[in-house]
Amino acid sequence: VLSNPGHFSGIRYLDLTSIPLRDDDVKHIAFMVHLETLHLGETGIGTDALCMLSLLKNCLALLHLQDNSKIDDDAIPTFAVLHKLRFLKIEGTSITMHGIRKLAKRLDKDQRVMGISLPLACEDYLADLSTHYCIHPDPPLITSAEAVPSLSVIALKANLSAHHAINDGILPTGTKAEMVQRLIDILEIRAGDLLLGKVFGLHDDRASDEDCSQLESAGEDDSDITEVESRDILSASS
Repeated sequence: VLSNPGHFSGIRYLDLTSIPLRDDDVKHIAFMVHLETLHLGETGIGTDALCMLSLLKNCLALLHLQDNSKIDDDAIPTFAVLHKLRFLKIEGTSITMHGIRKLAKRLDKDQRVMGISLPLACEDYLADLSTHYCIHPDPPLITSAEAVPSLSVIALKANLSAHHAINDGILPTGTKAEMVQRLIDILEIRAGDLLLGKVFGLHDDRASDEDCSQLESAGEDDSDITEVESRDILSASS
C-alpha cells in the first residue's frame, strides 16, 4: 500500500514508533508531501534511511528518531535541509557533539532556530561544560580562533594556562605549532558549544517541549490517519 506514491500524499501526521522498519521502507514516507509530524522512534532505522526525507524539506516540522542507535553524525546534512523542521528528537541515537555543533553552525548560517532533544552523552557534556575549558576568558585572553596564529609563544601559554586551570588535560606546553593548533581547537569547540543556546534554545527546555506538544496536538487533530491505521498500512505494504 505504501508503495503507491500518491495514495497517502495528504497525510500530515504519522506515528510508526516501535514498528520494526527497514531503511528502504522510509522511501515510501518521502512521498507524503504534506507530512508535518513524523514519529520513527525505536524502529531500528539507520542514517541511510533518512536520506529520502530530504524530499519533505518544505513540510516536515517535527521529527522523532529516538532510540535508533544506527543513526549517527552522517544524518546531519539531512536535518539541515529540512527547512521547516522546528523540533528534532534524537536521544538514544549515535549522534555526537561534533554532529550537534555542525548542525548548529548550519542553522545559524540560515538564521534558523530549532527545538531539540539530545542524546544523553551530549546532555552530560553540556551539563559539565564549565569543566571542559574556560568558558569566559578575561582580556587580554582571546576568544576568537582566527586570532590565534598571530599570538606570541608567551600569549599562547597564557591562554592555554587559563584553560588548563579548568581542565588539566589541556597542556600549556609544546612547540608553537602544537600550541597554536591546540588553542584553535579549544576556541572552535567553545564557539560551537555557545552557539547551541542560540540555535536550539537549550537554556529554555520547557519552551522546546511546549513547542513539540503544540505541533503534535495540531497534527493529531487534523490528521487523516491514526497510529493504529499507520500500523495497518505498514503491515499491508510488507
